[in-house]
Amino acid sequence: MIAVLSREVWASRRTVDGSRPRSSNRVGAAAIVGWTALAAAMLFVLGRMGESTRRDVIEVSRNFYGVLRVREERLPGSGAAIRRLVHGRTFHGLQFLEGPGREEPTSYFGRHTGVGMLLGTKSQAPRRIGIIGLGVGTLSVYPRSGDRLTFYELDPDVHQMAEKHFDYLESARRRGVDLDVVIGDARLSLERQKPQRFDVLVLDAFASDAVPVHLLTQEAFAIYRRHLVEDGVLALHVSTAHFQLQPLVTALAESIQMQSLTVVSAPDLGRGQQACQWMLVASGDIVSRVPGLAGLETVRRREEIPPTADSAILQPTARRVLWTDSFSNPFAILAK
Repeated sequence: MIAVLSREVWASRRTVDGSRPRSSNRVGAAAIVGWTALAAAMLFVLGRMGESTRRDVIEVSRNFYGVLRVREERLPGSGAAIRRLVHGRTFHGLQFLEGPGREEPTSYFGRHTGVGMLLGTKSQAPRRIGIIGLGVGTLSVYPRSGDRLTFYELDPDVHQMAEKHFDYLESARRRGVDLDVVIGDARLSLERQKPQRFDVLVLDAFASDAVPVHLLTQEAFAIYRRHLVEDGVLALHVSTAHFQLQPLVTALAESIQMQSLTVVSAPDLGRGQQACQWMLVASGDIVSRVPGLAGLETVRRREEIPPTADSAILQPTARRVLWTDSFSNPFAILAK
């Protein structure tokens, strides 16, 4: 870089006939020195940035789906050591490296969230749970011995990272959970499978900048319904900065004769938990199936969650946006 800049500055000193004017000699020399110093400073800064990145990155994986990074960091505030998985700007989850928090659900999956209250509800019989989107496997903290847990994950490298650098999955296996990971597009996998009779089917695939439209159509919801038991519950993670998914999911739920309810949760950074929004979809009354929902207040937006509460029920929307395999309009659900 330094050599190229020096050559370009030196070449620029020539006149039209190719000679070098005497008056420009000192100016040209000063320019060379200045550009050389600037280039050296840039190389120094970039080198320090690369050194910093190498220090906290445990592993990097690149494939067709993008770049995955596993990082070890200190949690702001508490200073607790954590390990997290990121995919570009998309956050896939974290785990504490020590202490009791190591076995606790973090990020968007805390016990006070919509999905946390749903999966944390006690059941007399073993449950069958399906989850679209593996992340680091955080949701595997909820199933108990005898439960059947199936993850559907598009990116094989995400599975490899979750198994290698996080122990949520292995901990679930040690507890006696019958755990499986199906690699490939979740909708195609579900289309090929016979009815799985899930008590709960979780969709955690909408946190990135791009919404996977084929998972949010009337036809896709008909597939999910086929894989649920009669009183099964569908849970969708709809925390996204760019889209308002509530009108869409509400309409999709109605298209398969089911009701929906939205739970918003406040962050708890000390426990590694982010603000989030979950929608629960089921036939009949949802609150009666999830006892933790009974005492929640209803709010118009997440910022209105009472200071003494972790979560609240979001007021239903009057809007309806229905997507099908032949028609979808992302502009209709852009966040305002």
